[in-house]
Amino acid sequence: MKRLVSAIASLFLAISVHSQDVIAPEYVSIDCPAGDISLQLKPDHTFVLVLKHWDAKAQTHSKTETLDGSWSYTGDILVLKSRGNISYRRSKASMKVGDKAAEIDSFAWQSSAGPTFADRYMLVERVAVDSLFKSAIPIR
Repeated sequence: MKRLVSAIASLFLAISVHSQDVIAPEYVSIDCPAGDISLQLKPDHTFVLVLKHWDAKAQTHSKTETLDGSWSYTGDILVLKSRGNISYRRSKASMKVGDKAAEIDSFAWQSSAGPTFADRYMLVERVAVDSLFKSAIPIR
């Protein structure tokens, strides 16, 4: 039953933290040269941060690194707590694909207690980025 409730909560694609603050359950990096970073924020205030390393020569993901723990959101600061804290400041990312443009909810990296694979990368809301790319594809 617990899994079902968690799955249903994830389908709503938003986590209500405070009455006026809503953050999405998944963010991704679009500027990490090492591969693909994704952040999943779960309703129970746990998270999973994943880096899938990209092997350009083999044209495939070759290795995965994972960091998990708990998260909190206060004001406009998201803190991921694991082996050390990683802090992000909420912002908007202006993105343009072809003739389509959007302001995407994002988290800009602020600091880490120790080096992590996610340092210095902005994370943007996955569903909004996917929608922007899909809207830019010409329908034939």
